Amino acid sequence: MVLQYDAIVVGGGPGGLSIGALLSKRGLKTLVLEKNPWLGGRYRSIEFAGCRVDNGVHLLTGHVNSKEETFCKQVFDKVGLPIRQKDVDWTMGLVGREGSEGIEFFTMDRSKGVDAFYEFFAFGANMEMPDSDKKDMQALFERMASLSLEERRRLVNVSWADWLEENCGNEMVIAVLSVEAQLLGMTADRLNAGSKISNFHLFTESGAVPFWYPEGDTLEDGIIKPLAKLIEASGGKVLTNCTARKVMIEDGRVTGVWARDNPSDLLHEIKASIVVAAAPLYFNVGERRLLPRDIFPPAWLEALNVGADLCDEDLTGLYLLDKKIIPDDYYGWIHLFEASPEGMPVYVGDWLKGDFVNAKVPKGKQLVSMFVTANNNTVPFGMDSSREAVNQCLQAWELAMERAFPGFLDSIEAKGMTLQLNWGRHAWGIVPEEIDVKSPTVKGLYFAADSVRNVASLASDKVFEVAMLCEDAVAADLPASMPLPQKPGTTSQT
Repeated sequence: MVLQYDAIVVGGGPGGLSIGALLSKRGLKTLVLEKNPWLGGRYRSIEFAGCRVDNGVHLLTGHVNSKEETFCKQVFDKVGLPIRQKDVDWTMGLVGREGSEGIEFFTMDRSKGVDAFYEFFAFGANMEMPDSDKKDMQALFERMASLSLEERRRLVNVSWADWLEENCGNEMVIAVLSVEAQLLGMTADRLNAGSKISNFHLFTESGAVPFWYPEGDTLEDGIIKPLAKLIEASGGKVLTNCTARKVMIEDGRVTGVWARDNPSDLLHEIKASIVVAAAPLYFNVGERRLLPRDIFPPAWLEALNVGADLCDEDLTGLYLLDKKIIPDDYYGWIHLFEASPEGMPVYVGDWLKGDFVNAKVPKGKQLVSMFVTANNNTVPFGMDSSREAVNQCLQAWELAMERAFPGFLDSIEAKGMTLQLNWGRHAWGIVPEEIDVKSPTVKGLYFAADSVRNVASLASDKVFEVAMLCEDAVAADLPASMPLPQKPGTTSQT
């Protein structure tokens, strides 16, 4: 039996479920295929030592002025789903500075605009930025804010280091803005200027970007499950343990996919005139893969190679403590730094309290998660790291936590680690041009993974923006490719 749908989405993470929900709400009978036994990708929940917690540390943010403007919120509003969001303070913690005990905190005051960045510098460097440097940095921020989205998109083939060198003659300012790249797990010479300008230009408008998290739910419960339920309630289907093996293309047009049921190994032909690849293209383009290389322009193939080279994994450490070590009135999430012998801050990772991310934790215990970005200069970690490098990374974070909270090490009851594909930094590389959401060579083929669009919203909020851009592209082509969709909630009869 040949199955037939209006649209097939390959990938059951937040991006795939978002585009699936958007198309379903538009009235298209939509099938979402996920190769794993679970939905959610980086947003799924896992069991650890009696706790239920996010698979990896994720705080949502975006190139917007407030959490209400995030693309995640826009997707939920568009499909008619509620979502509760809580603000997260952007906070740094520093331990080991001479003359101080415990931990010092600094929180970005977004109402101060660029002044918030100067205060961050003063906290980290333990000195005020000279007025002449502030003046030059202000001018640079204003220069970034003056660039339109299209101008920023044309800078994806220019490195952040080269752009700073060309547009700023102040070595102090260049050094400060280059070092910030460490938090992204990158170096300034490997980042494209367009993506960094899209980040920094917000300081002149809103004093940095907002961070947020679902209120009362984990990422899976608050985002993944509602989207999946909506797709099925709209007449679509969400299948796990089902791998899309090959997109069928005939005469330059999509006709469906071949899919394999993982438990039974049976192959299924599924017909559709729209296919959306919402899984990372880096792993799905090539011989005997989902999509053939010859349908991509040379510049896009080069961009895929750059992305694949940067496509490392971030490390999350999970620590169950036998008692409460971090007080209730402390921040739930911070970037954690340790002072170097020279007094400068060295990033060692993030911390997140389990109750802050709505984890289920046994009574009387405390769950604390750590997070380290892949390929960070100070804590090198990645897919090919040695066990020694991993242990060095964990030990640096643990010792910083012990310095901040004496007794932390003795209170560890259970410890675990997870790996997650890094949240979009692999798409910030220097490329000849961006991969867009619509195939230029195959009708009916679209892309909604975070492996497309270099200049886009920050972190995982990007996948929701890409889903909305993808829906717009599909909608623009609908009259030519298939009948107009029915009203939301009805099932088409293709």
